Amino acid sequence: MRHECASNSILSKFIPAQIQAAEDYYDAMSAKYKKISYVCGNSLGGVTTNAVAIKHPEVKAFTLDPAYSS
Repeated sequence: MRHECASNSILSKFIPAQIQAAEDYYDAMSAKYKKISYVCGNSLGGVTTNAVAIKHPEVKAFTLDPAYSS
């Protein structure tokens, strides 16, 4: 099940490169380390952190001053 907010497809099918890169990195690290419980990020990293956490509700997110992504 793909969450609409994580893919930014509520308004369009376009996924920003930074969000796609964060999702790809999470998938790679999850494959390597098996279970990831937390992700964190600051500013633009906060937006990508939130996107990963929305797509993976079992993961807790910690963000500092997240940038706005439209």
